[in-house]
Amino acid sequence: MTLKDYLAQEGNSAAKLAELAEVSVSTIWRAAEGRTFPTRDLQEKIFRHTGGAVTPNDFVGVAA
Repeated sequence: MTLKDYLAQEGNSAAKLAELAEVSVSTIWRAAEGRTFPTRDLQEKIFRHTGGAVTPNDFVGVAA
């Protein structure tokens, strides 16, 4: 599942994920929209804080 799809699901918030991952909300949105490729550390945090719904492999081919 892409990060964008995850955030579109009811109950999932970019603000909450950003807080848990210790990054800004804009960082989460840039990654979700493919405007930036998240660092390995951020990919791991996203994986952990989405309960494994968004994996590092889900970012392959997303960022321009």
